Order: sequence, then structure tokens, then C-alpha cells
Amino acid sequence: MKKKHVGSKFDDFLAEEGFLEEAESVAAKRVFVFQIEKEMKKQKIDKSEFAVMLETICCIWKCFTSCYKSYIVIYFISILFCANIV
Repeated sequence: MKKKHVGSKFDDFLAEEGFLEEAESVAAKRVFVFQIEKEMKKQKIDKSEFAVMLETICCIWKCFTSCYKSYIVIYFISILFCANIV
């Protein structure tokens, strides 16, 4: 049986060239933005409303990060956002 794909994986190539971390970082940011935009459309929120919400979230973040671990704060903020409380 003949191999369908020849050569190494694309991730291996990126790692060899020193671009893997940057590519993964860009991909993660794009996924994050896509998810935010999707939720904004779902909740019918425009950019200005989101900016106000984000400012509120930043205030919450600053308040809680001094007391709690960041993953707890992220979880709490995601609950508020999905519940349309913020």
C-alpha cells in the first residue's frame, strides 16, 4: 500500500523553522475572536455594547485577580457573559 502523504507533518516543519509557537498563538487568538463574535451575534450585541461589557469585565478582573487564581476568574466571567448578566 502506498502512503497517501509524503514527508513530515506541517507542525514539524513549523517547529523546525521556529514558527510553531507563533502559528499556534495566532490560531488561538483567531478562535477566541471567532467565539466572541459568534456569541455577540447570538445575543445581538454590537461593538459599542460589547466595549461597555468588556470594561465591566476588566473591572471585575482587576478586582478578583488579586484574590483568586486567574482560571477561576475566567470561569466566572464566562458564566456572566453567557448568562447575559454583564
